[in-house]
Amino acid sequence: MKIFKKIIIWSQIVLQASLPAVPVVFSQFAVAEPRSPFSVDRDTHERVQEQDEGLPYSDIMTQGANMLSSGRASDSARSLAVGEASAGLQQWLNGFGTARIQLNMDRHGSWSHSSADLLVPLYDSEKSMFFVQGGIRKPSDRLTANLGWGVRTFWQNGWMYGGNVFLDNDLTGHNRRVGFGGEAWRDYLRLSANTYIGTTDWHTSRDFDGSWQEKPADGYDIRAEGWLPAYPQLGGKLVWEQYYGDQVALFNKDHLQHNPHAVTAGVEYTPVPLVTLGTDHRQGRGIHDTQVSLDVRWSFGHGWRWQIDPANVQVMRTLAASRYDLVNRNNEIVLQYRKNPAQDVAHLLLTQITDNSPADGVSRNVLQVLATNRSGEPVRNAPVNWLAPSDDGSVSLVASSSVTDNNGLAAVTLTSTKAQTVPVTVQSSSISSSKNSHFVAVSVSKIELTVTQDNAVADGSSPDTVVATLTDSNGKPAAGQSISWALPDNVVMKENASASDSNGKATVHLTSTTAGSAAISATAGSQTAEGTVHFTGNSTTAKVGSLSVTIDGSPADGKTANEALVTVTDANGNLLTGQTVSWSADKSTVVFGQSAVTDSSGKTTVSYTDTVAESLTLTATLSNSNSATASSLFVSDKDSARLTDLTVTSGAKASGSDTNTATVTVMDANDNPLINTAVTFSVNGNAILNASTVNTDSNGHAQVTLTDTIAETVQVTAKLSTGSSRTKDSSFVADLDSAVLAITATTGALANGSASNTATVTLKDKNGNALSSQVVTLSTDGRAALSSASGTTDSKGQVSVAVTDSVAETVTVTATLSNGKTASAQMAFITYTVTDLSASAASVKADGSTSSTLTATVKDSNGAVVVNTPVTFSVTGSATLSANTVNTNSSGQAQATLTDMEGEVVTVTAQAQDNGNDAGKTQSITFVASSITGVGVYGTNYIFAAEQGFPQTGYAGATMYFLIDNSTDDMAKYTWSSNRSWVTFDSSNHATMNATSSFSLDDSPPASDREVTITATPKAGGKALTYTFTLQKWYKVSSRVSVIRNGDNEASSVCRDFGTSSIESAADLSDGAVSVVGKLFGEWRDSPSLAHYRFYFDAETTTTWRAKEDIAFIYSTGIPGTSPQPGSSYVMCRVN
Repeated sequence: MKIFKKIIIWSQIVLQASLPAVPVVFSQFAVAEPRSPFSVDRDTHERVQEQDEGLPYSDIMTQGANMLSSGRASDSARSLAVGEASAGLQQWLNGFGTARIQLNMDRHGSWSHSSADLLVPLYDSEKSMFFVQGGIRKPSDRLTANLGWGVRTFWQNGWMYGGNVFLDNDLTGHNRRVGFGGEAWRDYLRLSANTYIGTTDWHTSRDFDGSWQEKPADGYDIRAEGWLPAYPQLGGKLVWEQYYGDQVALFNKDHLQHNPHAVTAGVEYTPVPLVTLGTDHRQGRGIHDTQVSLDVRWSFGHGWRWQIDPANVQVMRTLAASRYDLVNRNNEIVLQYRKNPAQDVAHLLLTQITDNSPADGVSRNVLQVLATNRSGEPVRNAPVNWLAPSDDGSVSLVASSSVTDNNGLAAVTLTSTKAQTVPVTVQSSSISSSKNSHFVAVSVSKIELTVTQDNAVADGSSPDTVVATLTDSNGKPAAGQSISWALPDNVVMKENASASDSNGKATVHLTSTTAGSAAISATAGSQTAEGTVHFTGNSTTAKVGSLSVTIDGSPADGKTANEALVTVTDANGNLLTGQTVSWSADKSTVVFGQSAVTDSSGKTTVSYTDTVAESLTLTATLSNSNSATASSLFVSDKDSARLTDLTVTSGAKASGSDTNTATVTVMDANDNPLINTAVTFSVNGNAILNASTVNTDSNGHAQVTLTDTIAETVQVTAKLSTGSSRTKDSSFVADLDSAVLAITATTGALANGSASNTATVTLKDKNGNALSSQVVTLSTDGRAALSSASGTTDSKGQVSVAVTDSVAETVTVTATLSNGKTASAQMAFITYTVTDLSASAASVKADGSTSSTLTATVKDSNGAVVVNTPVTFSVTGSATLSANTVNTNSSGQAQATLTDMEGEVVTVTAQAQDNGNDAGKTQSITFVASSITGVGVYGTNYIFAAEQGFPQTGYAGATMYFLIDNSTDDMAKYTWSSNRSWVTFDSSNHATMNATSSFSLDDSPPASDREVTITATPKAGGKALTYTFTLQKWYKVSSRVSVIRNGDNEASSVCRDFGTSSIESAADLSDGAVSVVGKLFGEWRDSPSLAHYRFYFDAETTTTWRAKEDIAFIYSTGIPGTSPQPGSSYVMCRVN
């Protein structure tokens, strides 16, 4: 009890104190050290430290407690709150647990669904925890309290499994239920399932005007919550809810549903552990709701700084940090409703449902009563008694008492044996009501005939059954009424039913010996009804009445059918329906369709096919073995005519008279030979048929002959009108007796013993047909050699031999047949050499890319150019050929290009590759190596030849560039470098003098570093180029100073102030002349790096200028002049 009291008190304190703290919840941020979620890991120092922090806004919490004051109850609450707070505040807040204040606002701006919850562990260890959770809320103006117990276990690695039981109490509406739940949690994921069972029964609902009752609805839900591991502040949830009942308020009491369900999807954002913002959308059947929520969650055991530290949200999503989180369930009781049933009957309304029934003791009148209460609402389960007085017992009640149904209704039925008016009274407690019920005299107003058993065998004994039904004007059975029957002559009534029974019915049984239908009628009073009965033949005496072939002479194609018709009757000649007929034939190739049964006319047909043209005997047999036979015929199938075989002879001479023969056989699809069927023949090539169309004989054969004058293979085709065709080859051979011999020869082969001319012998008959497989003997004169002395003609009647020679000459080749016929042809052998070799350039730059084109001309011994023969090029030195072997073009010329990276003279030789005796032709080519030929002053048009040794003077910033072969065009083809660190190259390949770490601007390069070597390395490869100069003088530039003639600021004094520097004489400055090596002004006058400088010299060193005046050469003109006054300029001073 003490624990429960603490829960209620502290829930109120946290709820009231946290509300004003929400707007300033982010006003104090601090970084707290991470803390273990287990009490066993917390030492005394940490608890003291947390206690020392104090509870922020404690004054607000006190004000919240004071807000509870109202009368004696408030005094008691305040006393308890103050007493308990003072004694247990430190202990409770340093313990473990979770408090949540939830502020929910729906789309109507209502905060009615706000709540406060608190979870406190009663037992806590690393592997398990037992806890109690309480909460209070006021949904829909109903104050609801929740109290539950649960256990959570952490034995499974990475998972928490738990169970709980809760008691929910609607303190306002007096509804209670119990809930059972299960939990499965892990890092960033929570799964929960809950079931809810009501424990209170129906009672009057406060939500309506007292006409409705309410009680908790049973149901369950399944919940899932998850957060993004990469962004744990953002999470979502999914909830399924299902409740059971007829009128359940799952959403609100204005939308009652039968067995409703809902799906809720929501997202939440938790910037700090203390506060969570969320929105949920709930969707049911035909209704939905959206809520926006603000949750304030206080985790006991952590200080204020921990509650507002955003970094701790990540920790909250872990399983270790969430072990004290609240159970995920629906803490609001879902209600179901029903109308409030009344208890007392105040009114009885008696009405006639059925009246004026015939007084036949069977037909019933029906009366119904409606029982209502004082509010006019139906009363269910109200007992009622019925009274219907009768002195002579002619009235009979089916039941004397009954109970009203859910609609407040009850009914009674009664019968009478005489026409009369019967007063009927109904009573319920002291309330009664009466109504007259009327019975009328019976009269037949309708008669109906029903054949209840039909299709009896027409054997004179098996009956059909017919029932006559008589009804009066009220549709009630008319009992005891006379009936007369009218039947045809062939129908006999076994017994006469002349009156209706108590049910108004009369039954008769009819027989016949004639199959078929029979019309009958029955008459009662003025009413007559007609009907039809049927009798069937006697299948026990079935026989084949007749058998005939209705379709005969069909093709024996296995598809086209003959057809037979059979009629089956009984012994009385009645046609029998439904008799199965079996079919057979005396030929095994006959195939019947499915067996059939006779139709209403006693007939059935069968279709049958055959694949053999033949006569046969057909038999129809009944199930009782009675049978009959008939003859039938199938003929050959012309529509399926096909050529089954085509034989063709070959080997006749192509003389125009010798013949080959083609024979074809025609059959149908089932190999039946077809007689007198036209076959069309055709042949390609030069062959001729003796006939194009031939009819088949008695065996289905057709034959033609063909002749030809050309030795060839032709295709003979036989075709039917059905499209069936066959094709075969027939060969004609050449006529050797009329053979004609011819020989041709190529000429002009190189007389080198390997190159060859070709002699081709052709053998044909008089009609030009090639004669194959004939042996021909060949011979030649001179020094020529044959590849073969004989050969056999091929399919073209030809045989070829190769002829070689090592001497340039003309020879005769002779071909001889076995019959002595001969033919001859001449061929010539020649020699050819490289007769000329020229070069497009005799002197070429040795840069590896500039080339000279070599052209070799090949001619034969007759002076004619030789086409498409290989020429071999070779070269001395390090030069490179584009190709070593090139074939001559249509002009007899072969070309190759030659490049070199070295300066040298090389010799190129060109020879005819196929003529080993060709000495060839040679050509000399001179390759000239590149070099650095000059140095230019950057920014000017001054260029010094390489041999001048420029530069010999220098200063920081002096810039120059180098010419290759008197041009700057190829500078980018080289990589430039210097052996001295104080000379560097930029991206434009310009060299600049700079002070380095080895000397400053006030000094000069060391003597050991004054010889500078510039290296240009070809990017494409090859020999590097170098240029060397030696620096003799180094200058420095003073800062801008005023130079006054005959004053203390004369230029010479500026240089003396440098200590190690001096001003130059006019001669040292080349007396203002340009392009003078070794003189500062002569080398660098117009350099952009010296722009606007005055080159001062000491006037005291010469008689040319006035003594003790500072004179300067103007940089742009070289003209000497005095220093401007007043004014300032730079002074060039020599360092050493």
